[in-house]
Amino acid sequence: MKKVALLGSTGSIGRRALEILAAKSNSGFRVVGLAAGENITLLEKQVRKIRPGVVSVAGAADAQELSRLFPDVRFLSGESGIEQLIQTANADIVISAISGTVSLAANLTALRMGARLCLANKETLVAAGELVQNTLDKSGGELIPVDSEHSAVFQCLQGHERASVSRILLTASGGPFFRRPRKDLRNVTVEMALRHPTWTMGQKITIDSATLMNKALELIEAAVLFQIEEKRIEVVIHPQSVIHSMVEFCDGSILAQLGVPDMGVPIHYALNYPKRQHLSVERLSFSRLRKLEFFSEDETDFPSLSLAREVIRTGKSAGAVFNAANEAAVEAFIAGRILFLDIFDMVEDILAQSAFHPVRSLEDVKDAINETRSLCREWLRGKTGVDS
Repeated sequence: MKKVALLGSTGSIGRRALEILAAKSNSGFRVVGLAAGENITLLEKQVRKIRPGVVSVAGAADAQELSRLFPDVRFLSGESGIEQLIQTANADIVISAISGTVSLAANLTALRMGARLCLANKETLVAAGELVQNTLDKSGGELIPVDSEHSAVFQCLQGHERASVSRILLTASGGPFFRRPRKDLRNVTVEMALRHPTWTMGQKITIDSATLMNKALELIEAAVLFQIEEKRIEVVIHPQSVIHSMVEFCDGSILAQLGVPDMGVPIHYALNYPKRQHLSVERLSFSRLRKLEFFSEDETDFPSLSLAREVIRTGKSAGAVFNAANEAAVEAFIAGRILFLDIFDMVEDILAQSAFHPVRSLEDVKDAINETRSLCREWLRGKTGVDS
């Protein structure tokens, strides 16, 4: 019986992971730890059903209230609570699906403890890719990607030497505004940006998809995860989201991973790797496919991908700065403080103002994030005239 800790249990990926783990075909797994944010109503239902040994929540008051309801469960709180959960649960597998960098320390701890980290959190590799790689090199831990695109690449690479890889082709849906000129998007509302054409996701990642920042983060993540130069990673806009990504090899062959858009597939693969087990999901029907379209990233009118490529070339703390600036910009857009197109201006300006430093420790990452947030507050003050 493999013990599983799930970080982000109330989010879309977390909920799907629990569905996968509850399937009879996955009876060899037992959930021993959960971490969630502020959706206490749903978390309470999950704890009542699963009865994990340890649970972490965002707020201390929520942890105290839940402790009264479930005296046999240990409740923790805050960012440190997530790391304590990993140490206490001693899980064989950690599914990391909390958006942002709040779970960064916990992810590194899981790897140090020799766990398999099923990573659905792209910010970990964007902000601290070098730290993660160093930790993997020194520990018995294992990292399996859960993002559908990176899982697709990972699957295509099985049985092949990395030296034989010519290109990685990351697919992108293009979001709700693909092929619409940037000048026509001045009045985009939050509601409009949240209408993703294919996937059902949380607010932040859906906004990132609309700006292509999500794909920019994935581009950086791929460079770290697969240890490949950014010039050998291409982004292909594929609105149907049937091909999840591809790998081209030195002999000109291209392998692709296809399937219906369902995060259950990469979650299930990461849990069971290197084996494949039965999964009850909708099967892809080629007879119903009317067309598969592909467009170059050059056909987009957003600077997200070019910014990501510059971040990769810069290295050091540039990834942490880029990620933190984008997080702050999305928060400001959702709060109605800036316009949709201001997201790009804010991220570009913050990158231009920042000094980048080597990342040798978790403190280096935290320092870069804090410095960036300070710059973002100043930027917003100048833009809106209001303190954040």
